[in-house]
Amino acid sequence: VEMFHPPLATIGELSLSTRKNVASIDLSAVRRARGEDIRGILGIEFFHGRLVQIDFDAGSVNVTQNRRAQNDWGEKLRLRKTLFGPICVDSNHVGRLDDEVFLVDTGNTGSLTLARHVFRQAVKFGDVEVLRTTRATTPTGTFDRPSGRLAGFRCGTFMHNELSVVPSANNAIGLRYLARYVVTFDVSAGNMYLRPGRRFADPERVDKSGLNVAVVGGTVVIDDIEVGSPADTAGLRKGDAILAVQQKRANDYRLFEIQQL
Repeated sequence: VEMFHPPLATIGELSLSTRKNVASIDLSAVRRARGEDIRGILGIEFFHGRLVQIDFDAGSVNVTQNRRAQNDWGEKLRLRKTLFGPICVDSNHVGRLDDEVFLVDTGNTGSLTLARHVFRQAVKFGDVEVLRTTRATTPTGTFDRPSGRLAGFRCGTFMHNELSVVPSANNAIGLRYLARYVVTFDVSAGNMYLRPGRRFADPERVDKSGLNVAVVGGTVVIDDIEVGSPADTAGLRKGDAILAVQQKRANDYRLFEIQQL
């Protein structure tokens, strides 16, 4: 990975200047898989000294210097800074496995990932039902992995059942889980606050189509087909263009929205 001194950059009125060198990473695969013009990734250092609140219901991210806790922020959970990002160190329960720590990974579009040994244990105990193989794309590459459904997960006092889960290098809470809440990060103080939002009790949809989609040259295309899946049986093939979904032009959707249908 090439390191360099960053140019001047801002988000709104907030400066992204730092005294440290930053990494140069090819994000073209991420743009293809996400269908968004992603040109950079904000690391954990950006959060220090700032209060960051993500309101998924309003579709907004609010960043301020005022870090005085408010009563309406919700339940406080403790965070610990690591090289890999903030870790939620409050009690997290995975099925019959207690006291697991989880990275808070806002770059992960899924609900939960489990460290591979935890995933294997949860499958062994019957807490995870393996459903299919899914494709994941990160700045380091694209790979296939099993996907399952977790019987129960508790973070702090909040309990959710039947969440999607995949194995990875670490336990991690992703955006689909966090989207159930209004989330406030005060990383400097070592706290994260969760307040239930409109999606808090929504059942999680599990994609069984066997279809992976991407954006290529501004067109939504089928990136991969799982052999024997409903998509394969229907005769869809890798490289096919998707022109419309539910009588609406595919390009009028965000790729994330198509993946949720």
